[in-house]
Formats: sequence, C-alpha cells, structure tokens
Amino acid sequence: LMATGADESCADYLSDSAAQEALLRGEVKKGTLYSLRFPSSGVVVTENGEEIQISGFAHFNRAYHLDVVLVRPCQSDDHSDSSRSGEIVFIVRKQPTKKLLGTVQGKNITPLNTHYPRLRLPNNIDPKDLRDKMLLVSTEESWSKRSLYPYCRIIQELGPLDDFERQYTAIKHKYEIEEAFDAQQLWQTPSPNWKIPQD
Repeated sequence: LMATGADESCADYLSDSAAQEALLRGEVKKGTLYSLRFPSSGVVVTENGEEIQISGFAHFNRAYHLDVVLVRPCQSDDHSDSSRSGEIVFIVRKQPTKKLLGTVQGKNITPLNTHYPRLRLPNNIDPKDLRDKMLLVSTEESWSKRSLYPYCRIIQELGPLDDFERQYTAIKHKYEIEEAFDAQQLWQTPSPNWKIPQD
C-alpha cells in the first residue's frame, strides 16, 4: 500500500498500518475511483462490485480518476443505510502522471476532461499570457495539503482556441484517440466512388 500527504480541508490519510487494520476489520472497502465530474460526482466501485458515491472535495480527498483507494462509508444523520456514500481515506495505487488539454480560467487551468480537477499554474507563470490558448499539461504527483487543486506542469502551448488544428488535437486528447489512420488503414478504405452492393 502507498500513502500520500494530507489536506487542511480533508482528513489525513490513514497510515499504512492503520489502513491494513481497517481493511481487515471491514471498516473500509477497497475499490477504484471513477470521477464522473470532479468534485461534484464520483463513485468507487469496490472489489465485490458495490458502488459507493463520492461527492465534494473532502470526500474525494485528493484522489484522481482511476486511483485504487480505500473508502470509508459515511454515517448519515438519520441512521439509514449509509453504504451508498463514503469518503476516501487512503490511496492504494495512484494512476501515472496524466497528460491533459485545458484552458486558463482565472489563475487555474480547467481540463477538457471533466474527470480531473482544475489545475494550478506554476507560480512563475502569468495566466494573462496564456488566455485564449490551448495548453497541454501534466498532473503533478503531489497535491498540497493547503490547496483545493494540484499544481500542473505545462508541456506545450498549442496555440489559439479558435484554430482548427487545435480543436482537432483537443478532441483526440479528450477521447484518447491515437492518430486517425495509418497508411495501411487508408490503403484498405474504399474509393470515394464505391457504393454498397444491392445484393
């Protein structure tokens, strides 16, 4: 198991030993986080297929989309079945650094992929210089305990938002599409005059 840092607006992660003990006692459940729209909606799908809803910065607790996590079911005020919602208390396995496309809004970058949180620009970069431009960035491994959003690293400035090539690149990155067709695939496609046979 692997633990990471803490956040003032979130609970500290469990230690390695506490996480193991809580898992053995059945106090937490292990699963994969699917962030539907950070931070308003997410779900942890446990190893036995149970779905535990995650909502809000504190309950996401700095976990990224597709991280393997330990989640503690939340207690509801009316003492009803609370297994449908929970809070992440430990990161078992983090996803590798992710490359994302995004645009500057205020002092942050908003990724086109809504599975991911907003990202903070490095302190030495003026956001005014990057407005109306498409950026390729990577998420940082660490997520500061004093920040709602993690820092990012700018990989490439792709150019104006209204440029066709930028929009095409954005679509490919958003839906994780590789190069559209290679030479072999193009050779196998029908000619423009080809028609579906009637028989």
